Amino acid sequence: MVSAGCQNCYAAVERSVMADGIQWGPGKSRMRKAESTRKLPLAWDHAAAKAGKRIKVFCASLADVFDDDPAQLSKLNEWRSDLFTLIAETTSTDWLLLTKRPKVALRYAETIENLPQIWIGVSAENQKAADTRLPILAQIPASVRFVSAEPLLGPVILSKWLGVIDWVIAGGESGPKARPMKMAWAEAIQLECAVAKVPFFFKQAGGKGIDKGGDLIGGRVCKEFPRPRMPQAVSKSRGGEDIKNCSGPRIRDCRIQLGLSQRELAAKVGLGRDAVAKIESGTRCVTDGELLALSHALSVAPNVLLGFEETSPDSPIDNAATSV
Repeated sequence: MVSAGCQNCYAAVERSVMADGIQWGPGKSRMRKAESTRKLPLAWDHAAAKAGKRIKVFCASLADVFDDDPAQLSKLNEWRSDLFTLIAETTSTDWLLLTKRPKVALRYAETIENLPQIWIGVSAENQKAADTRLPILAQIPASVRFVSAEPLLGPVILSKWLGVIDWVIAGGESGPKARPMKMAWAEAIQLECAVAKVPFFFKQAGGKGIDKGGDLIGGRVCKEFPRPRMPQAVSKSRGGEDIKNCSGPRIRDCRIQLGLSQRELAAKVGLGRDAVAKIESGTRCVTDGELLALSHALSVAPNVLLGFEETSPDSPIDNAATSV
């Protein structure tokens, strides 16, 4: 058990897990879905790109992407590599990766390119978990950093981290052994988020059987979502010049809105078509000069191309249903 939130883990008794005879815990053999299932996100992403929209995928709901069981580390590293290759290929999909092992996530993030479609979060079921995991989460580059205070097992103060945390999810535990959540705990987090202008998503009150609560907090549904950004835009240096990670999907969307092909945009900014394709896929950074050229060609502020929002901090947060 990694921490207190694991005590009544739903994944360990989930129907498909039981049916496959999977055993839970350290040293137990890990399994992954068939290759046909793992390729589904490619189809979803293609459909999203064709429709001109973005989708969200909550990845590995029955596992931890950053599992580091020593007995199977080689296999787990191979699976992680496959996953991040898939993430890089699905540029119209935002990938939500939730972990209880942020140290592993930070080490892994240092070995790969920053991908603008990654949302990275940690579980913080109590103050101890928050104090342990949030300082590490704050160091991980991601378009969205989020906290899942679920199952919420006690009061949690997040205010000092809300400058680097972009989204907070909270909810009670459900199931036959559910530990009770006091609504005051969730309401206090909601208030902290409101003061800091951080979107707050209340999932459920939790509980057992007929006493199971709904998804209302303060008498209403509150399911807010963040607007992605790309922190730490300056990532490395090329020949002494700073180069930046642009938001590939944002550049592609702006190009399409103007009716430009990749080849036409490349001609406007003095780059090859392959370079533009790599920038849009997130596999190539840009120099300051290239960023300005893209900004002029697309009639968009440079910060917007870096993944930051053009709107003011007081702009309303999108409250649409997610595609998970």
